[in-house]
Amino acid sequence: MTASPTLRGVRADEIMAFWSEIAPLIEKLTARTGGRFRAVDLAKAVIARDIQLWTALDDGHVSAIATTEIINYPQRRIGRFLATSGEDIERWIGHVGAIEEWARQNGCTAMEAVARKGLERVMKPHGWTCTHIVLEKDL
Repeated sequence: MTASPTLRGVRADEIMAFWSEIAPLIEKLTARTGGRFRAVDLAKAVIARDIQLWTALDDGHVSAIATTEIINYPQRRIGRFLATSGEDIERWIGHVGAIEEWARQNGCTAMEAVARKGLERVMKPHGWTCTHIVLEKDL
């Protein structure tokens, strides 16, 4: 059995160094956004520090990515998972505490995720609960 992947944030000045490895995962992720984002949009947002990019490194290979952002609601500052993409989420999601700790260090009092229903299954063992789902309709 191979070791569990490690989760690390990608600094804005590192994104281009990782680009060849993460681009296919970002393309897969953006394909599921209903036209909201293209890969270049996410790269620009990471470089501008509007969103954060996290990589699951498995024996030096990027096996998955996650994107987060900080939302400043009028009464709370919350870390939000935007999207994930990659292989074997069950192998690396146990490291989600690193993202939660990053959010705490940045003044967040909670995390939220807008995701496909399947994410609930893998997040529940890590203390996450489903409080609502997001539905949408194209007009």
